[in-house]
Amino acid sequence: MRSRPAVWAVAVAFALAACTGSVGSVPDDVLVAQIGDLPGVTSASLDFSTDPTYGPHYDGEIVLDPDLTPDEFDCVATQIVEILWQGRYVQTSSVTLVSGENRFPGIGGLGKSSQRWGPRSSKPRPSATLSTECPPIGST
Repeated sequence: MRSRPAVWAVAVAFALAACTGSVGSVPDDVLVAQIGDLPGVTSASLDFSTDPTYGPHYDGEIVLDPDLTPDEFDCVATQIVEILWQGRYVQTSSVTLVSGENRFPGIGGLGKSSQRWGPRSSKPRPSATLSTECPPIGST
């Protein structure tokens, strides 16, 4: 009988993982491609993970052009968070922004994003939309 709690723990973990699917979200591969295509982004490598400690979360690294001005950096980072907001519901983020020698861990903390961009779509969509416009890189 001692193994029964372990079986239930595994069953609950699988059930929670099933609840964090991509329903009502933009597919992960599309999000990664859209982030990678943003001006000022050099590369994007993201995965979606679910584990008992951190719950559902994105994990990875996004490398930005080290020559971005602070304003350009802020604008591109805002666009990245807006795109992630349109993905799966996450409790935390293990996404790190890298710019030159600087590392900014844990971006995509999306708790207040609904105040800025409204509620998440309840229907699957083929791609994310951006409401945040950045001036062309190098123009500021």
